[in-house]
Amino acid sequence: MNATLDELFEVVVNGQSDIVQQKVNEALTSGVDPAVILNETMIPAMSEVGRRFEEGEFFVPEMLVARVLCNMV
Repeated sequence: MNATLDELFEVVVNGQSDIVQQKVNEALTSGVDPAVILNETMIPAMSEVGRRFEEGEFFVPEMLVARVLCNMV
């Protein structure tokens, strides 16, 4: 993954809604295929949120924020 996609992964997991769209736009501008953004960043970020939920590290609010962030793009 490139640095922008790594950052996008982290901001989705951390629920930083103000940065998600910016990072998606940066990735698209740099030529990253939208399918790569979705399949290699957004879906794995959601999986990480789910894992943390299952482990008791995250709760319903974090799950909802991540879901909304992924639907924004």
